[in-house]
Amino acid sequence: MFEYALRKSYEEMIAVIRIAEEDLNNEELKKEVNFRVVNFLHCLFDYYERLEKNEEILIDCNDKQFFSGLRYANNKLKHDPSVLKVYQRTEAFHFQSSFR
Repeated sequence: MFEYALRKSYEEMIAVIRIAEEDLNNEELKKEVNFRVVNFLHCLFDYYERLEKNEEILIDCNDKQFFSGLRYANNKLKHDPSVLKVYQRTEAFHFQSSFR
């Protein structure tokens, strides 16, 4: 079940990101992307913690470091209000050009 939830949450996250790429200023899509990313991270950590507790599975040291860093980044995003929202567009620069 954990593996199914992980796969499903990943697929949903990728699908909404692809939709949001076509409508970058849609506030509801921004919220949906945030929701899907957070949901995927929760599923990922649930699955990883299940693997960590299984004594029959040996987790590589590099994988442990990777998940430790990812866990830190996830906690920082959730609990530190000074972290900026990287998806928020504040202004754009446009210019016309033609190549002849």
